[in-house]
Amino acid sequence: MDIDIENLDPIEREKILKGLLELTKPSKKIQTILQNDQERFDIYPLSDVQKSYWVENKGVLKFNHRLSNIYVCLSFDKTGFIFPKMLKVRLEKSVNLLIQNHDILRTKIIKDFKQQTSNENLKFRVELKKYSKSLRNESILESQKQSLINNHIDYDEWPLLKIIVTQWKDSTNVQMAISPLLMDGDGVAIFLTQLFQNALRFKNKHIYDTGLTYRDYVIHCEKQKGTTDYLYAKEKKLARLENLPPAPNLPLKNRRSIRSFENQRFKIDKFTLLTAQEWEEFQELIAKKKVTVPAVLLTMFADAVSKWVGSPRYYLGMINTYHLPELESSNCSILGNFNTVDFIEFDSEIATFYERVLDISKQFAFNYDNGRYSGFEEIRKLRVDRQLGAEVTFPVGFNCTVNIAHPSKTDVLKPDTILMKFGEKYLPSLKMEELNIYTTQFPFIPTIEKGDSGELNCKFARYLEYFQDGVLEDILRRFKQNIKLILNDENYWCYSTKETFKTIASSNFVEVESQNYRKEILKELKKIHFDIVGYKSENLESLYFFGMYSIQILRFCSEINKEFDESFTPDDLLLFGETVNDLVEYIAYKKGINNG
Repeated sequence: MDIDIENLDPIEREKILKGLLELTKPSKKIQTILQNDQERFDIYPLSDVQKSYWVENKGVLKFNHRLSNIYVCLSFDKTGFIFPKMLKVRLEKSVNLLIQNHDILRTKIIKDFKQQTSNENLKFRVELKKYSKSLRNESILESQKQSLINNHIDYDEWPLLKIIVTQWKDSTNVQMAISPLLMDGDGVAIFLTQLFQNALRFKNKHIYDTGLTYRDYVIHCEKQKGTTDYLYAKEKKLARLENLPPAPNLPLKNRRSIRSFENQRFKIDKFTLLTAQEWEEFQELIAKKKVTVPAVLLTMFADAVSKWVGSPRYYLGMINTYHLPELESSNCSILGNFNTVDFIEFDSEIATFYERVLDISKQFAFNYDNGRYSGFEEIRKLRVDRQLGAEVTFPVGFNCTVNIAHPSKTDVLKPDTILMKFGEKYLPSLKMEELNIYTTQFPFIPTIEKGDSGELNCKFARYLEYFQDGVLEDILRRFKQNIKLILNDENYWCYSTKETFKTIASSNFVEVESQNYRKEILKELKKIHFDIVGYKSENLESLYFFGMYSIQILRFCSEINKEFDESFTPDDLLLFGETVNDLVEYIAYKKGINNG
């Protein structure tokens, strides 16, 4: 029986395509990752994902610029003279035990894209800061957070991990910085799980141990680079790179300031997208449509980005975790960074939201080999050809981690039954206050995560001097509104991109001030139009650009740019100015005027 793959729903199509890919791979030989204890301390290459954090146009590593680390903050409701010191000692013992079990924690970065597992007798130290006479001070914690995130790395430096215990009069905090060179989001979950199992004797959670190291995995990947599987994946990846549309040309600040990367200020914010109940309703709605949550969230985000992009077609970077099939278990205990970047093309002119979701789902399904061939050299060339900053790969990324099982109070962070039975009232209450997993490869990357209370959160990291003021704020506001709209508007799946814009613009929470500003824009546009064409349009909703002479359109652009201090082109007007209201919205958002 013939199957029309294109007309299947995305979930069924992915299952079929995955099976077909397994059957049609050039090599049928099952590869295994070998454990090599004899060469454990020999120098070996950085993995492709590790290189991607550091590659520059000249193809060399440069560590004098800031590395943005994974950040963790926990709080205990217990303090006193003994507890903070005891916690410091136990955390040190726990980390030193993990160092014996996970070689990546012993790694040192050396020149020429290399690294080495240290064979020295390493001793990890936790820093203890005492403010025992002061109540918890948020400004001090924020200062320590920034110093942990904005870390510098030198060759041969160890460790690429830092932990600070801060003692307050009323509580105790633990803050951590973990280099993304060491692990990805899954690795952080493993690390924190085992760290607190050892340090505080919390309930054990079984994690399958393969006995392999990250070095074994990297060496295996290097050996695969001449195989037919690898060459097949390379062919597919290169074809994808060659046909990529432009990156989204969001309004940027001065290009020179962007290249002065060491002066960039890095900030992470967080807001709630959906309550726990709304998140359950959202997932049920997505399941009924037979599409996937990551595809829907990415499409909503891309719709929000489209308002600021001049071209209808562009690409976004999608962060995914990828293990080679040879690793077998997705629940393995190997610490390391297995992230990969999928290049997702977006076409805002695709008729409906549902069809845009299907288009993105199709790209997920056809992109299984993306992780086997990273395209490291080609991505570097792409960066040079498109004149992107040396230390920043792509302008916009998206990271959907709602399926990553981060530790929480109801999972890992609870004591065993014996301690609960005999000493519950003496045990400290531990709360995960913040866990930010992000990447330095994007100047702007929202990360979607499920909170401890079941809510859906968005944590977004960005460089403050990269984009023009108001751009990112508007994108995130629209993204949040899109998610709300899909729950409240049954017609949302049938909306075009512009219909989504108009729905948001006509929502009930438009600020009075921004409404008045739009009225002023409209009044001025009609005046400019009348001065040029010499008559008032019968239909005040249309400016009839296609009926204007070329010289009139050029003059119209010139007058608008002069009035609003912008740099519109005729193409901008033809793309966004089908009606005067479209043009008003475009100018308002170019000026950073939000709906609320």
